[in-house]
Amino acid sequence: MDDFTLLDDYFTDSWGDEEDDNVVGPAPRVEEVYVCDDEHETVVTLSTDAEVPPSWSCVTCSQPARLKNIEGEIKTKDEDTKKEVHAWDRLLTRRSEKEMEKQLKEHLKKLEAGEIGRIFTM
Repeated sequence: MDDFTLLDDYFTDSWGDEEDDNVVGPAPRVEEVYVCDDEHETVVTLSTDAEVPPSWSCVTCSQPARLKNIEGEIKTKDEDTKKEVHAWDRLLTRRSEKEMEKQLKEHLKKLEAGEIGRIFTM
């Protein structure tokens, strides 16, 4: 038995025959059309399972492009914007204002006492 026969047996045993019936085909796709302010159309192919983003960067001019709906109308900014969540909003989900005020006072006292300082110098 030569080396090539041994390698052929190894790969056949590990990965199966070339005519395997368990071949997985491509995932189902959908094409979405985005239009920028200069009316350039950008076609993006996405998985049918993916969440379709409301905007995409135009491939021609790099401007933000909005999703074109099924009827061919471009969605307005009001339709595709979500409520902005700021850092303050995220803080309020974890701590009350009283807790944050208390923590701020503690840190200010430590800073004034020299217990803590700048992390880095310029």
